[in-house]
Amino acid sequence: MENENYEPIGVGNWLLTFIVTAIPILNIVVILYWSLSKNTHPSKMNYARAMILLFVIGVVLYAIFATFLFSQIAEPRY
Repeated sequence: MENENYEPIGVGNWLLTFIVTAIPILNIVVILYWSLSKNTHPSKMNYARAMILLFVIGVVLYAIFATFLFSQIAEPRY
């Protein structure tokens, strides 16, 4: 990774970031773009990668919970 000096992202830019990521469908496209683009600010790139990681963790936990729940429902009780 290159060691470049960069300006921190301002409050207004972060506010716009949160608004854009709150819009369905657009948020997926924007998060993928920010995480993969070389022209994205490093802070925003890390934010996008963290959002993807949280999504993957959520999907895995949901799958584990759903598997456990359905196995309990399908198991006959005598």
